[in-house]
Amino acid sequence: PNAEGITIVGANDSATINLGSGRDTVALGSATETVTAGSGNALINTTSATSGALIHGNGTSTTISATGGGTIALNTADAGVTALVLKQSATAWTVETGSEAGLTITDQSTAGDVISVGGANSTVIDGAGSDTIWYHGGFGHSVLEGFTAAGNAHDVVEFDKSVFADWEHLLGATKQVGGDLLITL
Repeated sequence: PNAEGITIVGANDSATINLGSGRDTVALGSATETVTAGSGNALINTTSATSGALIHGNGTSTTISATGGGTIALNTADAGVTALVLKQSATAWTVETGSEAGLTITDQSTAGDVISVGGANSTVIDGAGSDTIWYHGGFGHSVLEGFTAAGNAHDVVEFDKSVFADWEHLLGATKQVGGDLLITL
């Protein structure tokens, strides 16, 4: 049997929404709302206008689904969010994930997106567009899947200078492992 769930549509206010043990969905109405996930699966729908809402995930099944493209920044106080899905959009995404650890970012867009990753143990599943993945300090043990290295829609990986001072240091930390590159900090 399926666990019961609810769908909540937030208002344009600073409401606090507490979820339960079912499969719950929240459509954020404001960037000043707070959502606390319960023990069930939580799906938080956001746009660039509402992406700053505070999300207290449960650490096992809390997904933020973003639509419409544009600039989004997860709240720096977010915790326990396990997935961020960037839905297909005609407008490219510019995304700042902050230091949320263990986050899986799935880019379903074909636009030229910029995804900034700062949390450890993160996974980026890159979309079909010519994307830029930018890693801040603190991203250790992270994985990038679906990277396109050549062609008209090739991707770019950038590292903050706090991670590697220059190209020589990056190359010195890089080795080929099968068909992948392993970069060790």
